[in-house]
Amino acid sequence: MENKTPRIRTLVTADKKLALFVVGKANLESLAVANQQVYSHPFALGLWMLLSFGFIYIMNWWPTSYRGALGILGYLKTLPAFASIAVPLMFLVDWINRPYFEQRTQDAIKEKDMYDPVKYYSQSPASGFWIFEYGDTFVGFIALDANDAGKTRKGIIRHFYIEEAYRKTGIQEDLLNHALTNAFEKSSVVESIEAVDALGLTPYLHGCYERAGFCLGTEYQSTGFRGWWRYYNIILRRKDWKKSNN
Repeated sequence: MENKTPRIRTLVTADKKLALFVVGKANLESLAVANQQVYSHPFALGLWMLLSFGFIYIMNWWPTSYRGALGILGYLKTLPAFASIAVPLMFLVDWINRPYFEQRTQDAIKEKDMYDPVKYYSQSPASGFWIFEYGDTFVGFIALDANDAGKTRKGIIRHFYIEEAYRKTGIQEDLLNHALTNAFEKSSVVESIEAVDALGLTPYLHGCYERAGFCLGTEYQSTGFRGWWRYYNIILRRKDWKKSNN
């Protein structure tokens, strides 16, 4: 039987392509979640039904006989109308939302830490880019930047992602705790850790941050059509971290 051991290890040079890929994947996954939320919104469903009924009326697809089994089966003729309207509506939603999330993806990939992540996250003992693996299987990663803590007295979680299949296990909490413990114990000048939270898009991370003691900050960024989705700045202070670990 294959022995699969979970482990947390630091990023190595050979992992750079994987890191870039998953950083992009995480942001585009948020796009898929945002689109799905629009598809299931009552207004979107109502518009879909209204346009479908209009299309059926124009095509004269409503059954003319309501008697017997043939009358009931006549309604099957209307089904293509619902599909014909759904596809362009779904395309329209993705077309509207995609530029916002693609821009976030490009911004994340082009951040200073991603040019040479191994070198960047080796500048301070409180910083780190860690990968969680189960045997040889990639599970997720977290990147905490405390390189400027001497001036700002804070660290920043720049990247945090767990593969969907492992989120229900709570592995994200182990990975987050590993990064927080390293930052606070390796540096006495780090007084707080900041991160970005999007409850509507990454609920599995929101719950993880909440249980770790992070508090909502005052700043946020809106994204997507009409700014429907918000990314909030959250913060965990050293004193609150100590309380949660006692």
